[in-house]
Amino acid sequence: MAMPDEQFSVLAPFLLQELQSSLAAPENVIQLAHELNALGIKVEDINEDFSSIYDILVKQNKLSQTKADFFKLIITMMQNAANQTEAINHRILGIPTEFCDKNAKMPTYAHPNDAGADVYAPYTIELGPGESTIVKTGLKMEIPVGYAVLVTPRSGVSAKTKLRISNAPGTINLYE
Repeated sequence: MAMPDEQFSVLAPFLLQELQSSLAAPENVIQLAHELNALGIKVEDINEDFSSIYDILVKQNKLSQTKADFFKLIITMMQNAANQTEAINHRILGIPTEFCDKNAKMPTYAHPNDAGADVYAPYTIELGPGESTIVKTGLKMEIPVGYAVLVTPRSGVSAKTKLRISNAPGTINLYE
């Protein structure tokens, strides 16, 4: 914050763009929703806290207008990200997952409001006409009692190719 405003004005847009990009990533929004839910933090409380922080920064008059405006944008971005989590079901569960393959990848959501996550194979698969195979994900999940993981075809892939899941939807649930 000791940087002169002229230099700060050059750096600030880059920092704001990086923050906006990070906050727009679906996996980060979902992670934020999960963390807020796990900590029992309400979005209203976050908005109130951010407003208080900005008021303190401005009232102390220790920041130039350029830097105060920068912090106002950061606070607004953070409030918007927190507000976006309200659209996500707050029953997000943390499911313990074990990687059984060095190339395994954690399932990800393409969009924050998606009902399901995309799962990946840790290796390349080639199928000839009429062939089928079992595709492993390289993951083990500890599915809570009362829940199941459903393996369903991607509508876009199924519509554009002849690729199908033979037992769709496949159900993976807890066996005791």
